[in-house]
Amino acid sequence: MRVRWAESSWTVRLSLCLCVVVMTTIDSASTAFADGGDVLLESPYQGIGPYGITRDASDGSFWVPSVIDGEVRHFDAALNLLGDFPNPFVGTDGSSGIAYYPTNDSLLMVHHVTHQLLEVDKTGIPVPGGVDAPLQTLPVVNPLGQPILRGMAYYANGDSGQGSVFVVESVGSLVYEFDLFGNVLSTFVHPDDPDGYPGMGSGAPAGGIDLVLDPLDNLIGFDLVGEFAGERVVHRLEIDGSLTGLHVPLVAVGVSTVSGIVRTTFVDPQTGDLFDAIYGTNESSAALFVVDGSLPPIAELLDFTCEAQGESISLTWDTAQAYDTVRLFRNGTLVQTFPGTTTAFLDDSLAHDVYEYQLIADAGTLSTQPRACTDVIGAGQVLAYEVMQDVYFPIDITEDDSQILWITDNDNVVWAYDKSPAFIASFTGPFVEEDDDLT
Repeated sequence: MRVRWAESSWTVRLSLCLCVVVMTTIDSASTAFADGGDVLLESPYQGIGPYGITRDASDGSFWVPSVIDGEVRHFDAALNLLGDFPNPFVGTDGSSGIAYYPTNDSLLMVHHVTHQLLEVDKTGIPVPGGVDAPLQTLPVVNPLGQPILRGMAYYANGDSGQGSVFVVESVGSLVYEFDLFGNVLSTFVHPDDPDGYPGMGSGAPAGGIDLVLDPLDNLIGFDLVGEFAGERVVHRLEIDGSLTGLHVPLVAVGVSTVSGIVRTTFVDPQTGDLFDAIYGTNESSAALFVVDGSLPPIAELLDFTCEAQGESISLTWDTAQAYDTVRLFRNGTLVQTFPGTTTAFLDDSLAHDVYEYQLIADAGTLSTQPRACTDVIGAGQVLAYEVMQDVYFPIDITEDDSQILWITDNDNVVWAYDKSPAFIASFTGPFVEEDDDLT
């Protein structure tokens, strides 16, 4: 199920997981409220490695594939097992993404490695003449790496009403939109990826995805599993994939890998109360969970960075909403209170020391969580930095009498840089056997 948002504009974000999350309910029955991320229900997964999750709109049940044991398991809304069917991808161990396909009351499934998109009925049999296409993923820069597909969501209005799927790829950290023939319609980079796409090989804690739709079922945003302050969350994203500063924390369920999420109404089996919630899969602990999906009342500050420049430190950040004030702390002491529109500050004339900064924004009686960064003036200060293009795995470095830096690469290559540092040359190392490495 997708989240529908009634207003014409919005700034809230939310992230999804294999869990049920509480949000504002929309029913005449009893309405319940909790804090975003509160656990509503948890259940062990009767298998290994639960990955994607989808809600079957025909009866409100859920389908969860395993990436390891190959079974696709069927659950009711209280996470009771109803049945299963075997992996439909012949000759493979399991599958990853799954999405209910209302056109044929069937299931769309994707294989994480082969990238095959396949339509099956609810017994796991491929639908004759149904969707069966290889997804045309883009290459990744990681040595020996390949794209790995994870969570998936179906968009009925995509591809001019023909339908499309959004799929999360975790190595290149891209979110794709594919048509049902496997062609790429659009992409955006996971907002937690530090170096973008194609980047230099860094990744993001990617996993589940769900769609935010308006009353006409048009796409206006996303819920996407990610990270905030070192903890797993479900981000609420704009339609272009940018952060809104709003998220649902997943700390309460102790997850490290959430490969599937879907938002829908949860009915408390004890009280009958209704919650707008997120169902999610906890791959690392082989569990299913439901959490409260309420969005926080204030959006967090974004992209807080600090960079030493001589005897000063330059601080920059982005704002996700209108704030009254922004407070800056240095080593635990309040040093500045800025107007809420401020997004940069130069902390100058600093002594040689380590400086730990915290930034907090205020709007009325609400405050954001502290954002933190640390930098150094003096010993340990970064004086120069260069990205080493095409280097596989640098191991050691030395300097010769001409002040040239020589760097060994595990991939049997030697690289030469000057001390600015700028690239000069490279050559193949002396070890010629196929598996020889430099150290």
